[in-house]
Amino acid sequence: MTTAIDNTGFQDKTYDSWSDYRVYAAAALAILYYVALWGIYRPYNIDDPWFLAYSYSLCHRQSELDLAFGNKFPNGMGGTIAFGKFAAYAQCAFFDRFGWTRTSLEVLSKLVSFAGLGLLSLFLARIGVGRRMVLCYGIAFIVLESFFGMASQAKYECFVFLLMSGSLLLASLGRPFMAGFVAALAVEIQPMGIVVPVLAGTYLAVAADGWHHRRRALAALTAGTCLAVPVYLLLHPNILSAFNPVNRIDGTWLFHPGFLYSYFWETQYKRHLPELAVFAAAVALYIRRRDPGPGRLAFAFAAAATAASFLLKWPNYHYTVFWYWAALLLVFQVAGTSRRASFICLAAALYLLPQYGYVYARNRAQGLSEAHFASVRSAIHEIAGTQEPVPVFGDYTIWFAMPELFTVANRENFALAGESAVVACLDDPPVREPQALTCSDIRAAFDLVAVREIDLNSIRVKLFVPARPDRPEPDAGL
Repeated sequence: MTTAIDNTGFQDKTYDSWSDYRVYAAAALAILYYVALWGIYRPYNIDDPWFLAYSYSLCHRQSELDLAFGNKFPNGMGGTIAFGKFAAYAQCAFFDRFGWTRTSLEVLSKLVSFAGLGLLSLFLARIGVGRRMVLCYGIAFIVLESFFGMASQAKYECFVFLLMSGSLLLASLGRPFMAGFVAALAVEIQPMGIVVPVLAGTYLAVAADGWHHRRRALAALTAGTCLAVPVYLLLHPNILSAFNPVNRIDGTWLFHPGFLYSYFWETQYKRHLPELAVFAAAVALYIRRRDPGPGRLAFAFAAAATAASFLLKWPNYHYTVFWYWAALLLVFQVAGTSRRASFICLAAALYLLPQYGYVYARNRAQGLSEAHFASVRSAIHEIAGTQEPVPVFGDYTIWFAMPELFTVANRENFALAGESAVVACLDDPPVREPQALTCSDIRAAFDLVAVREIDLNSIRVKLFVPARPDRPEPDAGL
């Protein structure tokens, strides 16, 4: 047993040399997970082409609409007409340089997610969390699924997470005006970004010393958020027309309990319930002890994000990362010592070993590579008789083959099948999406001529061309 001095000046008498080995082991497992599951964590994740299609349409098709999937705002983002232009422009800048590929999306999402974690770590150090505790916390956070999933897909949450961390850091540095401005920019990326100014305001309300300083800080935060309003209107001049017609708004999501319910109770196998038990125990211990400092802040952050989940009611479990960071911080603050933190860090990494091992075993031979997409693109060019992009109506899994003029084969877009130059569909898709159309669905209503079949791993892509240019009436049953 040795004594260690943390960077906060706190003397941790429970520290022992084995703590470092536990942290090293957890870090090694984290690296293993990221390397082993690269590209196969969710190999057919529909959100990857969906959000990249938003960005591509904005930058290269000069459209704010969801041209690929046909979704309409406000029943979802429906493109970038109301939200997401900052994230879309960032993705365009990166993908135009490195290619619109699955590899590029993995790299960018991880870069942005880890940059957000870096800023968050600086914030934690500012509020008095010790260096060893921050290290253990960071390793545990990156292996848990709320962060791992965010860092492995093309959705815009990683950009909101980056701005959240930056806003909190600015608030801790005594820059509430800039913190408010950055927080408001997170709202532009997606509606759930509203949690960012709420968290920044929570920090100032809890951490500010005295009512006078608290009032001034919150006023500056509010002024900063207001400054972002004209920026939003400049980016989204058509926002009011986006809500028309209002009678088509689907309000069923208003009856959902929220993203926390979705994450803990609606995910497959209810695999996150053990985590919920740990968080509940941490809350109980905190209430009994009422620890000051970072523990108090962590509790306030978690409470604010919990309220946001139940008030906003949006059933998107990906949003849990904006709650999870605070709940996990509370767990580490209740632990109290770096020795206990090292145990929690290793336990979190080992806890994910069966789950990630199962994912690896199931998906190791799945997914499509750049070579697969290139072969589909080459076949489409050959069939169309041109090297220029042509309109393609196809399954979302092969969007990367020709993003320029791709329309996803789903029920929203059904009438567009006859207007395509090539139909690229699947009869046995790897993931059963309720709205997706198979080759049989499309051929039941359109006169198509089979041209070619391409085997890509376990996926067989069938290519068709319309038998005539005019589009027949779609079958009423579809």
